[in-house]
Amino acid sequence: MKLFSLPYLAYSRIITSMNPIEVICLSFCSKTSRERIKQIHFHVPFLGISTKANKRKSPVFQLRISTGCRHLSIPFETAPRWAWCKGRRFVGTIDGVKHYFRCIEGMTGTVLFSNIPKSYFKITNYMLDLVRASLCFLELDLNVIGDLKGFITEPCMKSVSVIDIISETVTAEKLSVFFNNIENPVKNVHIHSKVEGQVSAKSLTFKTLLATYQKDSIWREMMDYWQLS
Repeated sequence: MKLFSLPYLAYSRIITSMNPIEVICLSFCSKTSRERIKQIHFHVPFLGISTKANKRKSPVFQLRISTGCRHLSIPFETAPRWAWCKGRRFVGTIDGVKHYFRCIEGMTGTVLFSNIPKSYFKITNYMLDLVRASLCFLELDLNVIGDLKGFITEPCMKSVSVIDIISETVTAEKLSVFFNNIENPVKNVHIHSKVEGQVSAKSLTFKTLLATYQKDSIWREMMDYWQLS
């Protein structure tokens, strides 16, 4: 590829000025292009998974690189029927599996779908590895995630340092399943939800800060726990 015949400084500046969808497309051109991209240092100002970004309320991985305002979104769901009639298609291979992607341009970024069901974490991990970045934050409605344990035990979750729980109402059981399966302590946790039932504060994996925004059982449990500690 002619791009990589340029000096490193030249092609790295070109690639870091690209949008995320352009970078992932370039990485699928060849093994060489993928390895060259992985040698580049990207500035990644925005990197997380949110359920706020999708009207259908499924989690969405969002990535923005460089100083541009456009981002890449990967919905954790099968592409709706209308999506396969829009945007453009391209092919890419991840872990030996060929994906037929459909990307749809929006006002602020690109939404990417794959024809492979439930491949969203595979694609997310591919992007994280490509730009050598780690997942930073989660902003989640726990009620829209079917397998909470499977979700939070994905390898990319080990680096998460901020979790916002934005469910309107969440059960103590779901909170316990979610937080009891976090492998590494989380630095900041914000719970904006009304909690139904009792949950033991001792079982939740926090490291420094817990903030709650409802007068619920988890807040009382935390206060009792701190007083006894």
